[in-house]
Amino acid sequence: MNSLNKEYDYLLAVSGGVDSIVLFDKMLNDNYKFIVVHFNHNTRGEENVKEKKMVESMCEKNSIELIVRDYTFDNVGNFHEKARNFRINTYKELVEVKKLQGVVLAHHKDDQVENILMNKNKIGPKIMKFKTNYDNLIIYRPLLNLFKKKIIEYAKNNDIIYLEDSSNSSDKYKRNYYRLNNKLSISQKLELIKIEELKNTILDEYNDLYLNKENY
Repeated sequence: MNSLNKEYDYLLAVSGGVDSIVLFDKMLNDNYKFIVVHFNHNTRGEENVKEKKMVESMCEKNSIELIVRDYTFDNVGNFHEKARNFRINTYKELVEVKKLQGVVLAHHKDDQVENILMNKNKIGPKIMKFKTNYDNLIIYRPLLNLFKKKIIEYAKNNDIIYLEDSSNSSDKYKRNYYRLNNKLSISQKLELIKIEELKNTILDEYNDLYLNKENY
Protein backbone atom coordinates (compact mmCIF):
# COMPACT_ATOMS: atom_id res chain seq x y z
CA MET A 1 0.00 0.00 0.00
CA ASN A 2 1.28 3.45 -0.94
CA SER A 3 1.77 5.73 2.05
CA LEU A 4 -0.25 8.85 2.81
CA ASN A 5 1.00 11.80 4.83
CA LYS A 6 -0.09 11.26 8.44
CA GLU A 7 -0.08 14.99 9.11
CA TYR A 8 -3.35 15.36 7.20
CA ASP A 9 -6.96 14.29 7.65
CA TYR A 10 -8.67 12.43 4.80
CA LEU A 11 -12.07 11.45 3.47
CA LEU A 12 -12.30 7.69 2.86
CA ALA A 13 -15.01 6.30 0.57
CA VAL A 14 -16.26 2.93 1.89
CA SER A 15 -18.79 0.87 -0.03
CA GLY A 16 -18.82 -2.37 1.96
CA GLY A 17 -16.90 -4.38 -0.64
CA VAL A 18 -13.56 -6.04 0.06
CA ASP A 19 -11.42 -3.28 -1.49
CA SER A 20 -12.68 -0.37 0.59
CA ILE A 21 -13.12 -2.48 3.74
CA VAL A 22 -9.48 -3.60 3.56
CA LEU A 23 -8.41 0.01 2.95
CA PHE A 24 -10.43 1.08 6.00
CA ASP A 25 -8.67 -1.59 8.08
CA LYS A 26 -5.22 -0.60 6.80
CA MET A 27 -5.75 3.12 7.43
CA LEU A 28 -7.15 2.40 10.88
CA ASN A 29 -4.25 0.13 11.88
CA ASP A 30 -1.66 2.51 10.41
CA ASN A 31 -3.11 5.37 12.49
CA TYR A 32 -4.25 7.62 9.68
CA LYS A 33 -6.74 10.37 10.49
CA PHE A 34 -9.89 10.07 8.40
CA ILE A 35 -13.65 10.22 8.25
CA VAL A 36 -15.82 7.96 6.08
CA VAL A 37 -18.40 8.61 3.40
CA HIS A 38 -20.76 5.85 2.28
CA PHE A 39 -23.08 6.08 -0.73
CA ASN A 40 -26.41 4.30 -1.02
CA HIS A 41 -27.29 4.22 -4.71
CA ASN A 42 -30.65 2.54 -4.04
CA THR A 43 -30.16 -0.04 -6.78
CA ARG A 44 -30.07 -3.37 -4.87
CA GLY A 45 -32.70 -3.09 -2.15
CA GLU A 46 -31.80 -5.10 0.94
CA GLU A 47 -28.14 -5.38 -0.16
CA ASN A 48 -27.83 -1.59 0.07
CA VAL A 49 -29.33 -1.68 3.56
CA LYS A 50 -26.91 -4.40 4.72
CA GLU A 51 -23.91 -2.48 3.34
CA LYS A 52 -24.99 0.70 5.08
CA LYS A 53 -25.52 -1.08 8.41
CA MET A 54 -22.14 -2.81 8.18
CA VAL A 55 -20.27 0.44 7.48
CA GLU A 56 -22.20 2.18 10.27
CA SER A 57 -21.23 -0.61 12.69
CA MET A 58 -17.54 -0.45 11.67
CA CYS A 59 -17.36 3.30 12.11
CA GLU A 60 -19.25 3.27 15.43
CA LYS A 61 -17.01 0.51 16.80
CA ASN A 62 -13.86 2.48 15.93
CA SER A 63 -15.21 5.98 16.71
CA ILE A 64 -14.87 7.11 13.09
CA GLU A 65 -17.15 9.86 11.82
CA LEU A 66 -19.48 8.61 9.07
CA ILE A 67 -21.45 10.55 6.48
CA VAL A 68 -24.07 8.63 4.47
CA ARG A 69 -25.39 10.05 1.22
CA ASP A 70 -28.33 8.62 -0.73
CA TYR A 71 -28.55 8.82 -4.51
CA THR A 72 -31.72 8.04 -6.44
CA PHE A 73 -31.59 7.91 -10.22
CA ASP A 74 -34.22 10.01 -12.01
CA ASN A 75 -34.26 7.60 -14.99
CA VAL A 76 -32.98 10.34 -17.31
CA GLY A 77 -29.61 9.98 -19.02
CA ASN A 78 -26.74 7.71 -17.95
CA PHE A 79 -27.02 6.27 -14.42
CA HIS A 80 -23.29 5.64 -13.95
CA GLU A 81 -22.26 9.07 -15.17
CA LYS A 82 -24.81 10.83 -12.98
CA ALA A 83 -23.97 8.71 -9.93
CA ARG A 84 -20.27 9.40 -10.45
CA ASN A 85 -20.90 13.16 -10.68
CA PHE A 86 -22.94 12.93 -7.48
CA ARG A 87 -20.06 11.22 -5.70
CA ILE A 88 -17.46 13.67 -7.01
CA ASN A 89 -19.55 16.67 -5.94
CA THR A 90 -20.05 15.09 -2.52
CA TYR A 91 -16.30 14.52 -2.15
CA LYS A 92 -15.61 18.15 -3.04
CA GLU A 93 -18.23 19.40 -0.60
CA LEU A 94 -17.03 17.28 2.33
CA VAL A 95 -13.33 17.92 1.71
CA GLU A 96 -14.03 21.66 1.76
CA VAL A 97 -16.47 21.73 4.69
CA LYS A 98 -14.45 19.33 6.85
CA LYS A 99 -11.13 20.91 5.82
CA LEU A 100 -9.62 17.62 4.62
CA GLN A 101 -6.60 16.99 2.43
CA GLY A 102 -8.49 14.93 -0.15
CA VAL A 103 -10.51 11.80 -0.82
CA VAL A 104 -9.04 8.29 -0.60
CA LEU A 105 -10.41 5.64 -3.00
CA ALA A 106 -9.81 1.88 -3.08
CA HIS A 107 -8.85 1.43 -6.75
CA HIS A 108 -6.30 -1.35 -7.26
CA LYS A 109 -4.13 -2.79 -10.04
CA ASP A 110 -6.93 -4.83 -11.60
CA ASP A 111 -9.06 -1.67 -11.76
CA GLN A 112 -6.12 -0.08 -13.55
CA VAL A 113 -6.07 -2.88 -16.16
CA GLU A 114 -9.84 -2.66 -16.66
CA ASN A 115 -9.58 1.11 -17.07
CA ILE A 116 -6.94 0.70 -19.79
CA LEU A 117 -8.96 -1.96 -21.64
CA MET A 118 -12.22 -0.02 -21.38
CA ASN A 119 -10.64 3.13 -22.75
CA LYS A 120 -8.39 1.53 -25.39
CA ASN A 121 -9.82 3.81 -28.11
CA LYS A 122 -9.63 6.95 -25.97
CA ILE A 123 -7.15 9.62 -27.02
CA GLY A 124 -5.14 10.81 -24.04
CA PRO A 125 -4.20 9.42 -20.59
CA LYS A 126 -5.88 6.20 -19.43
CA ILE A 127 -3.72 5.55 -16.36
CA MET A 128 -4.90 6.19 -12.80
CA LYS A 129 -2.22 7.56 -10.48
CA PHE A 130 -1.64 7.30 -6.74
CA LYS A 131 -2.32 11.04 -6.43
CA THR A 132 -4.46 12.99 -8.87
CA ASN A 133 -5.80 16.54 -8.86
CA TYR A 134 -9.22 16.31 -10.48
CA ASP A 135 -10.98 19.67 -10.85
CA ASN A 136 -9.39 20.96 -7.60
CA LEU A 137 -10.16 17.72 -5.76
CA ILE A 138 -7.14 15.70 -4.64
CA ILE A 139 -7.74 11.96 -5.08
CA TYR A 140 -5.51 9.32 -3.46
CA ARG A 141 -5.41 5.63 -4.42
CA PRO A 142 -3.15 3.80 -1.90
CA LEU A 143 -4.04 0.30 -3.17
CA LEU A 144 -3.06 0.99 -6.77
CA ASN A 145 0.13 -1.10 -6.42
CA LEU A 146 -1.83 -4.22 -5.37
CA PHE A 147 -3.79 -6.77 -7.38
CA LYS A 148 -7.26 -7.78 -6.17
CA LYS A 149 -5.94 -11.23 -5.23
CA LYS A 150 -3.64 -9.70 -2.60
CA ILE A 151 -6.50 -7.59 -1.19
CA ILE A 152 -8.70 -10.67 -0.81
CA GLU A 153 -5.81 -12.58 0.81
CA TYR A 154 -5.37 -9.73 3.31
CA ALA A 155 -9.08 -9.86 4.16
CA LYS A 156 -8.98 -13.63 4.71
CA ASN A 157 -5.78 -13.54 6.75
CA ASN A 158 -7.18 -10.83 9.00
CA ASP A 159 -10.73 -12.22 9.32
CA ILE A 160 -12.21 -9.11 7.69
CA ILE A 161 -15.92 -9.31 6.93
CA TYR A 162 -17.13 -7.68 3.72
CA LEU A 163 -20.12 -7.86 1.38
CA GLU A 164 -20.08 -8.83 -2.28
CA ASP A 165 -22.03 -6.60 -4.67
CA SER A 166 -24.29 -8.97 -6.62
CA SER A 167 -24.28 -6.63 -9.64
CA ASN A 168 -20.57 -7.39 -10.09
CA SER A 169 -21.52 -10.74 -11.61
CA SER A 170 -23.52 -9.13 -14.42
CA ASP A 171 -21.71 -8.25 -17.65
CA LYS A 172 -24.40 -5.82 -18.82
CA TYR A 173 -22.27 -3.01 -17.39
CA LYS A 174 -19.23 -1.97 -19.42
CA ARG A 175 -16.68 -2.28 -16.58
CA ASN A 176 -18.09 -5.63 -15.48
CA TYR A 177 -17.82 -6.92 -19.04
CA TYR A 178 -14.08 -6.20 -19.08
CA ARG A 179 -13.70 -7.52 -15.52
CA LEU A 180 -15.47 -10.82 -16.17
CA ASN A 181 -13.90 -11.42 -19.58
CA ASN A 182 -10.37 -10.41 -18.65
CA LYS A 183 -8.22 -13.55 -19.10
CA LEU A 184 -4.81 -11.84 -18.93
CA SER A 185 -2.14 -13.35 -16.71
CA ILE A 186 -0.44 -11.29 -13.99
CA SER A 187 2.64 -10.83 -16.21
CA GLN A 188 0.46 -9.68 -19.12
CA LYS A 189 -1.38 -7.22 -16.87
CA LEU A 190 1.92 -5.81 -15.62
CA GLU A 191 3.19 -5.44 -19.17
CA LEU A 192 -0.02 -3.69 -20.22
CA ILE A 193 0.28 -1.22 -17.34
CA LYS A 194 3.98 -0.66 -18.08
CA ILE A 195 3.26 0.16 -21.73
CA GLU A 196 0.43 2.53 -20.80
CA GLU A 197 2.58 4.27 -18.15
CA LEU A 198 5.28 4.81 -20.77
CA LYS A 199 2.74 6.28 -23.16
CA ASN A 200 1.49 8.54 -20.36
CA THR A 201 5.03 9.73 -19.62
CA ILE A 202 5.65 10.57 -23.25
CA LEU A 203 2.31 12.38 -23.49
CA ASP A 204 3.01 14.35 -20.28
CA GLU A 205 6.44 15.36 -21.57
CA TYR A 206 4.95 16.43 -24.90
CA ASN A 207 2.23 18.47 -23.18
CA ASP A 208 4.75 20.15 -20.87
CA LEU A 209 6.91 21.05 -23.84
CA TYR A 210 3.94 22.29 -25.85
CA LEU A 211 2.35 24.29 -23.04
CA ASN A 212 5.64 25.90 -22.03
CA LYS A 213 6.56 27.08 -25.51
CA GLU A 214 6.47 30.84 -25.84
CA ASN A 215 5.81 30.83 -29.57
CA TYR A 216 3.55 28.44 -31.41
